[in-house]
Amino acid sequence: MTKINLQETYFELLKHLWVDFIFFFPDSPLLLEAFKKIDFFANKRHFNTVFVLDYHKGPILLTEDRDNSKTIFKNATLEQNMFELLKKKKELEAIEFEYISDRYLEQIETLTYIANWLTINLNTFVKCDSQITGLFKLQQTNYQSHLNTFIKHFSSKTDIRIDHNPELENLLKTHYTHLKNVIFKKQKEELNCSLSEGKLTSTEYTIKTRSKIKKQPPISAEKAEISILKSVFKVGI
Repeated sequence: MTKINLQETYFELLKHLWVDFIFFFPDSPLLLEAFKKIDFFANKRHFNTVFVLDYHKGPILLTEDRDNSKTIFKNATLEQNMFELLKKKKELEAIEFEYISDRYLEQIETLTYIANWLTINLNTFVKCDSQITGLFKLQQTNYQSHLNTFIKHFSSKTDIRIDHNPELENLLKTHYTHLKNVIFKKQKEELNCSLSEGKLTSTEYTIKTRSKIKKQPPISAEKAEISILKSVFKVGI
């Protein structure tokens, strides 16, 4: 498989993994210190508020009138990734699939940890109703189930712990960077399509980023700075 096709395969998996993820920024000392130089977080209202990672708009406030069906049925979307991985395992060279699967496992571990932490600490930081609480619990269950299924079929790793605490800066530098590329790629495709059809409006495709990929290996964690939040979360730094 070519480098481009390998990247497209990986980004497609990440799209299904990250999109419609619900989260909040707790006003904990750790995050307050990490985000103190970011203008977006100068507004305290952005803390302890529930956001959802929308496919087209990026992170937006989770409002009462939002259709949460994609979050509710996230398990089916994650199962699509499992079928795609099974398919690619047969099609790819062993070293190619191993690299994709290792990187994908890192993503699942990170999201499982975050989803678990958010669910456990939700009521400590956010005032919400039973519906929102239920969404967080369902999200936690879906990611944990996806992690368990992936390990069963693709990984020999046995030391995965849900209480493992990924270092904050690495999360911002690595995992949000991959997410940026997924969002950018999709919006570039839609932008080109809209231009060809003459239907692009000035208010569409608000996330604008630059995607940089290392030469080797084909898919790699970019050396992004914490300013990745500027492109992913549309904040001023």
